[in-house]
Amino acid sequence: MTGPLEARSVEPTGASPRGTLLLLHGYGSNRDDLLGLAPHLSFMRLVAANGPIDLDPPSPEKPLRMKSYAWFDFEGEKLRPIVDSVATSVNAVLDLAYSLKERFPGPFFLGGFSQGGLMTYACGLKEPRLFNGLIVMSGWWPPADPDWPAAEDALQGLPILAVHGTHDDRVPFALGQAAAEEAKKLGADVTFLSFSMMHEVTAESIAAVAGWLDEHCPPKST
Repeated sequence: MTGPLEARSVEPTGASPRGTLLLLHGYGSNRDDLLGLAPHLSFMRLVAANGPIDLDPPSPEKPLRMKSYAWFDFEGEKLRPIVDSVATSVNAVLDLAYSLKERFPGPFFLGGFSQGGLMTYACGLKEPRLFNGLIVMSGWWPPADPDWPAAEDALQGLPILAVHGTHDDRVPFALGQAAAEEAKKLGADVTFLSFSMMHEVTAESIAAVAGWLDEHCPPKST
């Protein structure tokens, strides 16, 4: 059992947000990393949380903004998550998501990078109707779990944007492609975009994310 996730939000400047985007960081990072995308997604409210696994030894000297976290542990083999570890974090993220939905009515999206991308797929599988769409950056498909249904229509109609680097040296491009195909098989409306990049977020890839969000979370008509 894990406690409530530590989250922080960034509001748009000068205008009301069109919706809320909850972001999940990658392994060894923290919530402030993806909040740095705020200038590129200036029409959205961004919320980011630290993963529940603290990777740093206790150190009063290390600033919180430099601390490292993870969402789940691995089962020895690279990129093979421990199912129970993923499930625990999924429940924690969903608890946060429900509280945010209550606090911030309106369109609500979930996105993540690397480990956070796998978590995004897993949360969408468990509660697909909670989200207006998912954004997966350099992620891969979660391990099988009874709580994540595999019915053909499990993700029916759910918009998903998946972006991946063709030169990714940590999560191979083929795994990102395969994950997008799995989501399609479950009925999701998947847009898969490849970029000539490594395991990273670039100006080009985040511009694609902004364009997709602009399309799926348009301004309110007056």
